[in-house]
Amino acid sequence: MTKREDLEQLVSHFETDMKSKKKLFLSIAVASGIMIVALGATKGFAEETKGENFTKFLKENVYVGIGAGKARGDIAGEKEENKFDNKGVRVLVGLQLNDYLSLEAEQFTNLTKHEVYFSEVGYRYGGIFLKAETPVSDAVPVSAFIRGGRLWTDASISWKTEEARSLLGPKTTLNDSNYGVGIGFSYNLGNGVSLRAERTWTDHTNIDMTYSALSTVIRF
Repeated sequence: MTKREDLEQLVSHFETDMKSKKKLFLSIAVASGIMIVALGATKGFAEETKGENFTKFLKENVYVGIGAGKARGDIAGEKEENKFDNKGVRVLVGLQLNDYLSLEAEQFTNLTKHEVYFSEVGYRYGGIFLKAETPVSDAVPVSAFIRGGRLWTDASISWKTEEARSLLGPKTTLNDSNYGVGIGFSYNLGNGVSLRAERTWTDHTNIDMTYSALSTVIRF
């Protein structure tokens, strides 16, 4: 296979939508809209929308999280060395709807890049999820959860060789979106703080993505 064919193959592995580079950040706007609707639909919200009661409602139902994450891409038909693995920072904001359900918006930004063919791949994503959570037992402060939602992804490919840059330019940005599912566990440390470990899966045309994260979650 020639170098040009290698380059074309790498690009073909991603869903390309060059007209929608803002997809990644659309998740934040969509999540904000969903949360506003959820606030209005939450039982008792009509009585909690004035003054101190509204502040109390937010304190009791909104949480934030930050932690370390990893995005791994398994490219169909490729060897182990051509699978990319990005480490980075993951942040999230959640709204507790009731004892079991919550809405979440999150963002993963890579801090490392991975070499694939003649390039370095950096991967980011944003997403919104509906999460269902339940305690594991009464004896330990551990709960298990599943969640599903929509992810907006952004792959940044920096070309390392002169031939690649002459064919495709110094950098290629590819965007896609798809549904994702995840599972995880949360350990309650007390005083509104918990530790959370999870894994989320999504896929593109030729790439299966796995996101892993370990986060600290704070309820105000």
